[in-house]
Amino acid sequence: MNNQETRRPTHPKESNTHEHGLHRLNFSSGETVTAVSAQTWSGYLSYLKQINRRDKLVVSPELMTFTGRPLHEVSKARDEIENRIDEIKKFSIQHPNTTFLLGTPTFEMTKPRNSILVIKVGEVIGQTHKRSGATAKERDNFDLPVEELPMIIPGTDIGVLICADLATTSIFLRPGQDQEIFNEALRRSGRESFVGKQPTFLHPQTKKLILPSCWGVGGNQQLIKPGDANNYYKLQLRNLAWSLFENSKLEEIIIVDRTPIMPPNLQPFTSTKPYNGIIQKR
Repeated sequence: MNNQETRRPTHPKESNTHEHGLHRLNFSSGETVTAVSAQTWSGYLSYLKQINRRDKLVVSPELMTFTGRPLHEVSKARDEIENRIDEIKKFSIQHPNTTFLLGTPTFEMTKPRNSILVIKVGEVIGQTHKRSGATAKERDNFDLPVEELPMIIPGTDIGVLICADLATTSIFLRPGQDQEIFNEALRRSGRESFVGKQPTFLHPQTKKLILPSCWGVGGNQQLIKPGDANNYYKLQLRNLAWSLFENSKLEEIIIVDRTPIMPPNLQPFTSTKPYNGIIQKR
């Protein structure tokens, strides 16, 4: 008789790269996500030209059509952003069997929204929006619709969240938390309350998740050793993923990331290398 105790693993399984470029990442069920990670629009387009007919789901990082400029200029850049969206629509016509997920501002409301557009054969066939801002500048310059319905790619069990919404989701899924934890999450999102008592971030059928991100701004600087920001973000993503694996049906997360273009006064704890990869529940 084997009396050895079976122990639960203390961290998920990871496979990742810290490079921009085109990366093909596979869910365990076989679906391939083609991650096109770039810091600039021209870089994104150059990587995009490498896709082929086998690339069925092509995903960009967060806000890919608006990079290298301060967030308060997003409304001024509307024409340029919408021209870039049109550019991907036209490109998608050349790849009729491919679905594109494009991170971009959208302009349906008074303020822009931080959105993911689902584009196929020249048309936008779906979209979702970021619910919670990671920084005060993001909250000031974007409309963040907390009551956004959860997104799942039709015909699959693959959901989509945008960057910091992974952290917000992990907080609201934790069982037995004190209400003050939720209130603090709301304050960090620049608001006093959510619409409804139980906001839904993941569709009930979601087992796999795509996370377009620009994982560039972190939390408690005291947790970061000098020069170790990139490892800090990796650990942060791992901890958030494990929390979701514990408290939902989620089994795998693919991250499609980019890093901010480095202004001279960037915070010393900002990551300089993207995290592109997959985190899986063991």
